[in-house]
Amino acid sequence: MKDKRREEAASLRMLFQEQLDHLLTLIEHVEHRLQRRREQAAKISESTEALVSGTNPNVRIVIGYQNRLRKSAGLLTQYIDCLADSSPDIIYFERQHYAEQAVMDTLFQNREDMQLFFSQSQTAKIFFKSPGNRVLKQVYLLITARLKEKTVFGSTTQGSMLRTDVRQTHVSFTRQRMFALSSSEKDLHKIFKKWLLDEIVACIRTQLNAQRKKMAEDLRHQGKKVNRGHADPEKYLTDLQALLEEPHELLYLYTTEMKTDCFGIKITDENKVAARHYTLTQAHIANRKDQAIVLASCSAADVLDA
Repeated sequence: MKDKRREEAASLRMLFQEQLDHLLTLIEHVEHRLQRRREQAAKISESTEALVSGTNPNVRIVIGYQNRLRKSAGLLTQYIDCLADSSPDIIYFERQHYAEQAVMDTLFQNREDMQLFFSQSQTAKIFFKSPGNRVLKQVYLLITARLKEKTVFGSTTQGSMLRTDVRQTHVSFTRQRMFALSSSEKDLHKIFKKWLLDEIVACIRTQLNAQRKKMAEDLRHQGKKVNRGHADPEKYLTDLQALLEEPHELLYLYTTEMKTDCFGIKITDENKVAARHYTLTQAHIANRKDQAIVLASCSAADVLDA
């Protein structure tokens, strides 16, 4: 009888433990969902304020502007998250052996060019002013640049024949800029999302200002009184919402397979071996030049000692 009661007690304890474990799991899932909602709400609020501050702060006088922008800002936040998911892989390189990474080899003409880029970067100087950053072993970089393709005439071989004055395309980068440094890969992706948001906001500001300018010019031609577009925050808010309905028309990412020889000449012949072969990610920004995006990581000493 005692053995039977012990078995029953053990079974009850096991049952209670299973129910407790299940309840704790449910509570954990609920807390996780609530945390995700809080984080998403914070991101939407941040996007809303960035849109207003970066375009026309006078929108804040419109009653309920935050509620009206919440849906659009939420869609923009989701779009930026999707773009970030397709961000380029991080390139790990050493300054002394940068040529082993094809993108870095094309980004800089030589090691001295890279050293000058690091030493003149105000972003790097500001970053390493913090004592905590000066002890870092590894740093992560967001570099932007413009891809330049120039038609040149050179020589090439076709079979056993040498052909001269052949039209070729030379590939290089210009306007390299170190947009930001970070201490971790996670922070680098946050910075990349901020870069995407800032570029979209700047694009919206440019387009809305152009619309206001054109409207004013049309009214002048008609001999009508011109009211500054920014004087009507309600109209500005409506136009802002309209632009946010199609965020992909403001900015999108695309990749290109690049193959060049050691002189930077683009290779189109599939049978030729490329000295540099890499995938380049670029951001197409409406009404602006496309920007090449490079996410990289190197030793902090490689930047500090420049």
